[in-house]
Amino acid sequence: MLKAAPRPDKLSEHGRNIYAYTNIRTSQVLYSLSQTLDSHASLKQLPDLGANHTPPKLRKDVWKPLWTLALPSSEPHARAQGLHAFKKLREYRKLHELNWKPSPLLSKPYSAADIEHERKKLDERGGSKKENVYDIIARRKWNLRIKEIMDQKATSIADLAAVLSEQDEMGQKTAAKRKDEMAIDREAEVKEILALSEAAEKGELKELEAQLDAMRLRLESTEPDAEGKSKGMLRREFNNLFGKRARMQFAADAVADIKDATWIQQRRDAAREEEEGRAEMASLKPDAAREEEEDRASMAASKPKDVPAPKTTAEKRDHRLRALAKEAQMGVHKVLRRKLELLRLELSGAVADGTSREGGLGLLRERIHGLRIRQGYIEIVEKALRTSPDIIAVAKDVELQLLEYAVEIRTQEVAEAEAEGREAEEVEVLANLAKAKEALLEWKQSGREDNKPRFTPAEDRLRFLASKAQAGSHKHLEQKIEALRSELAAAVADGSGHEKEVYFLRMKLHKVRYFKAKVDIVEKALQTSPDIIAVQDDVHLKMQESAVELRKEELAQAKAEGRGRKEVQWLERAVEKALSQSEHKQPTEDETAHEVEQPEEVVWDEEPVVVEAPQPTSSVKAQDAMTEPLPVPTTNDEWAARLPSFPPRDIAKLPKKSELRSKLRRLASPIFSTEGVKVKWSDLLDAEFAPSWPGNVVHERMGWAKYTAPRGEQEAIENIGEWRKGVWKSRTTANWEEGAAEGEADGQGEEGVQDPEMALERQRAEHEKQARTDFIKGVKGNILRKIREGEEDRMRAMGRTLPERHVENRVEA
Repeated sequence: MLKAAPRPDKLSEHGRNIYAYTNIRTSQVLYSLSQTLDSHASLKQLPDLGANHTPPKLRKDVWKPLWTLALPSSEPHARAQGLHAFKKLREYRKLHELNWKPSPLLSKPYSAADIEHERKKLDERGGSKKENVYDIIARRKWNLRIKEIMDQKATSIADLAAVLSEQDEMGQKTAAKRKDEMAIDREAEVKEILALSEAAEKGELKELEAQLDAMRLRLESTEPDAEGKSKGMLRREFNNLFGKRARMQFAADAVADIKDATWIQQRRDAAREEEEGRAEMASLKPDAAREEEEDRASMAASKPKDVPAPKTTAEKRDHRLRALAKEAQMGVHKVLRRKLELLRLELSGAVADGTSREGGLGLLRERIHGLRIRQGYIEIVEKALRTSPDIIAVAKDVELQLLEYAVEIRTQEVAEAEAEGREAEEVEVLANLAKAKEALLEWKQSGREDNKPRFTPAEDRLRFLASKAQAGSHKHLEQKIEALRSELAAAVADGSGHEKEVYFLRMKLHKVRYFKAKVDIVEKALQTSPDIIAVQDDVHLKMQESAVELRKEELAQAKAEGRGRKEVQWLERAVEKALSQSEHKQPTEDETAHEVEQPEEVVWDEEPVVVEAPQPTSSVKAQDAMTEPLPVPTTNDEWAARLPSFPPRDIAKLPKKSELRSKLRRLASPIFSTEGVKVKWSDLLDAEFAPSWPGNVVHERMGWAKYTAPRGEQEAIENIGEWRKGVWKSRTTANWEEGAAEGEADGQGEEGVQDPEMALERQRAEHEKQARTDFIKGVKGNILRKIREGEEDRMRAMGRTLPERHVENRVEA
């Protein structure tokens, strides 16, 4: 019979605590990974010592806790160390049972006087026809051997000390060996990164990309391969090339980041030196000129500061272009290119599998769209920087190029959606987005002031909402909202949905609800005025109020459901943003049009889904806080201190008999330590059975315990009153308080009022006692009746009468 596996909620604690129980009669020892002994599993630990020495089941009143080994939860390898100790303890106990030194009493010779004494004792008992004196002596020695095998209490404690000492010594050796091996691997890794970076500078990276493109064409081709290779062989070569290209790209980016960081630090140092030079020149000016400048500065500081005006459209555009220029200088588009390839592979696998939810596929498509937009924008800005170092000088031309690229991406997405056969509604949404981009591009190319279009983008949106309201889209939108709510509830309930997928569904639900609210507002406005453009100011104001109400409702729901702190904070900022927008004036036509021009980011609750905001690498972050410049590394040790490691490999995807897999398994093996290990004893003096203990092991009292040992992290209960409260929970607190009144002990309170629970408990006990008495009387009556009938039959056969007292004496005997 197989033992059930630990529950998932207790799997993290399985093996961290080991409990030892000892038999109060025979001093046998049982080990357990749980607080209570499993009778079926624990009996297998006991040796078969013959009849009358192997119990059929365990009695909890005979087995008491001996010690508890508690390994620290902060140690990452605590479970592995505990299971190893449990295995070694059972092996040592089996060794003691099979290989033990006989006691001198077993080889003690019996003299003639001893044998004569045993014969007299046997004669005094009336003798025996089955055995003689020598059989009695042999049985006595056999029982002595059994007691020797059973008594494992002292050896169990010595075994525990030996196992902990062995693990401590093993951990020290393994840690030193692991440190040396990792140092050698790190040195080889740094050399490989530098070699791959140098090869990438020579153009091998472009050659690998060309080979990947050629291999991809061979895989997609339906014709037989020219070299006669199968698809499996081609796929294997493609994966090898892809991995090699990824490692080379990683190495090139890592080295470039360090060099760029050094260049940035040098620029920062040059700026600081220039500022110090200016301060020194200012200090050399005449005193009168310096005093005049100081007075001017103090007067400017004393003036009340004006509230900064909100950024204009041009300022927002310039700020965004500067951010893109910074990303282009840092080479963020290289990272985006790698992420885009991985996301495309993930999307193709999810579509082919067919088990992903709609929210998961939509999330992947949105992330891919955001990555493509951002990567294209950075590349466009990078090309513009090659011709003009000042990106603001060519802002208008770059703006048009960004819009053209956005139109191209949207058009491609519409074609892909139609080719994949997606829902008509999704294709319509993508087509509308593409049309909006095209209209904005035409407006920009024709000029804003000279050729003003008939309708602004804001007016176009109002006309679109009016068409939806007149077409009666309410029912369809309500059905879609219900479907999204059901899918979101299912993803949250069964826990199978990814965290980002759940957030994506919430974002999509918010968009649909907000769109429905805008359609309702436009429909109400059309009832009072057929021309929606004439009342657009009131409509915009109501839309902003609706946005504020929706955000507040979502914030209250998030707090009620106890969502994450980051999500609640993001919703609070969204509410503040909606309130600020509703308090400000309505945007002008130029500002409304520019809202569509901004580089697109797929916002998913707190931050963009596609990729985080451009952040400097770890080397740059480290240098920002340093005052001294970091030069370009020259030695391998300097490179090793600043270069990142390659991404970890998945052991499951490596060949089973490969050297790399064996090496990774060896490096991932646990390192044992006795730091923070505790041993709790029912009697602290039992620890003296072991000759020595590791210095890091802590010995503590177990406290009061009857049948079950307390957990390792549980505090010892020294007061027997507190322990009894936990054991007998049905009794009142007054039973265990010192000096409790007799009335309280009987279940009465201070005022003599009887506790109803205690009264009910006492009635139940009396009822059980009466039922037990009645049962015993019934059994005794049946026995008397059967004996009387038997005696009467026997005496009747002899012709006599049986007296009444004789039957009663037989029963009492």
